[in-house]
Amino acid sequence: RAERVLATFEQRAGNTGVMMSGEKGSGKTLLVKHIATEALKRGISVVQIDGKSPNIAATADYLAKSDASLVVVFDEFEKIIGRDDQVHLLSLLDGLGATKHLFLLSSNSARVDARMMNRPGRIYYYFEYGALEEAFVREYVTDHLKDKSLIEKLCESLKVFRCLNFDIMSAVVQEMNRYNESPLQAMSWLNASPAFEDSSGYRMKAFV
Repeated sequence: RAERVLATFEQRAGNTGVMMSGEKGSGKTLLVKHIATEALKRGISVVQIDGKSPNIAATADYLAKSDASLVVVFDEFEKIIGRDDQVHLLSLLDGLGATKHLFLLSSNSARVDARMMNRPGRIYYYFEYGALEEAFVREYVTDHLKDKSLIEKLCESLKVFRCLNFDIMSAVVQEMNRYNESPLQAMSWLNASPAFEDSSGYRMKAFV
């Protein structure tokens, strides 16, 4: 995905928007970091817009006047910019000016202006993240787990999570590698348990 996004951005004229939506820990931030790292290697500056940034209208105006190409990151987009303020980004995302920026917007919910959806001119790519697919889990475990004899046991153990995310999978692998433990031994130490799950993702039941 990172290679495709960067290749498309380099070949397209004007701005390119990428939206990533899904549960926390599902891999959205990992993709953003990888794209940003590769962009820096290519001499493209990266700017992150967060809650401490100036008002969105002023930010959009600044970006619209920027001569240099930038990767602009809005992590947890819907928390930084409310529905009413999202309108300020529409013309910027349309690329009506002379700028050439890559906008990376991650979201944990659907609170995104409908005028951004089904509009490749504004959001060119849309990646939805859910529970990790079994094929990806097996590939990751095979590549990273030191004790290959435990691959099958780990893959089966991870199936207890209905909404398995990258954070949990990678942490279990790290613990097993670090302490030469079984999957259940590693999970017993971690902040990771099916008891914390509900149908919409990971939330401690005490707070539901």
